[in-house]
Amino acid sequence: MGKNPNDRFATAVALRDELLSYMGERGRPDPGAVSVLSPDSLPEPPPLEPAAGQTPTLEAPTAPPQSSQKTLLVEAPAPRPKWMLTLTAVVSVAVIAIMAVFVRMLLTPPWPADFPQTDFVWIAPGEFTMGSPDTEAGREPDETQYRVTLSSGYWLAKYEVTQEQWQAVMGANPAIFATLRDPKLPIENVSWDEVQLFIKKLNAAEGTDFRLPTEAEWEYGCRAGTSAAFSFGEGNARLGECAWYKENGQTLTHPVGTKQPNALGLYDMHGNVKEWCQDWAGPYPVGPATDPQGPETGTARIYRGGSWGTDGATCRSADRSFLAPTKQGSDLGFRLCR
Repeated sequence: MGKNPNDRFATAVALRDELLSYMGERGRPDPGAVSVLSPDSLPEPPPLEPAAGQTPTLEAPTAPPQSSQKTLLVEAPAPRPKWMLTLTAVVSVAVIAIMAVFVRMLLTPPWPADFPQTDFVWIAPGEFTMGSPDTEAGREPDETQYRVTLSSGYWLAKYEVTQEQWQAVMGANPAIFATLRDPKLPIENVSWDEVQLFIKKLNAAEGTDFRLPTEAEWEYGCRAGTSAAFSFGEGNARLGECAWYKENGQTLTHPVGTKQPNALGLYDMHGNVKEWCQDWAGPYPVGPATDPQGPETGTARIYRGGSWGTDGATCRSADRSFLAPTKQGSDLGFRLCR
């Protein structure tokens, strides 16, 4: 063709003209018989025949590529039956209660030898109606009923503080009935102020947290879940079984814990000696109250319970009395709380 084979053709038309020129030199076929081939004009290739002795196979279509991340299907658990839910709740409450007891034991200061824990009763939180109904025999005007909630439990002594315990702390025995020479007689003839000094010295020496009960705590413990005039019921018929009072007291004190206790295991709540409480004297609140503490100030302190010198009406659970904190009485003592 007279051209260098390394040359390049600028266009397809130039290539065609060159081909026609070359073919013309070979016999010049009809130009119409020559056309530029396009992909659409190309015939389909014949099907491939398998080689002799081979079985034709069909290839499965190629699957799309799989993701490298796997999908984890988790079935939702079947709902628990009601009895199992109830059992779980009961067990949980029991475990919490047991843990609370252990925590309270760990946090409670030690118990001194003269005031062991076995001489105290744990009184759980609760609600009760304080005061007395209008129909109760021997009722006084200052006993107006109202609803009380005690939000925290407390330890209340089973027995009134004895002459022996007082002397161990204070080094002296001021009791009128010290001449009876019985160390288990309740201490008396001590003022509210002197009782506070006793408690302060006891706590300082033993690292404890003793105190007097509030008036509400005292009545809650005295009632022991009852609403009658006495913890054992109405009327004075059984009072002699539970208390030393005017009818059987013989004008003197008696060893603590010698009468029947109430349902909580507290002795002498209705008699033997009256008992100082923490509160200032004052009227009850109007309406329900939580953890009532009495007035913020006052001139007299509350004391509760009957004594060897009082009549049956004064031994009632709701009866209230008060006295200046500097005064004493031969039938006035106290019991501890913490």
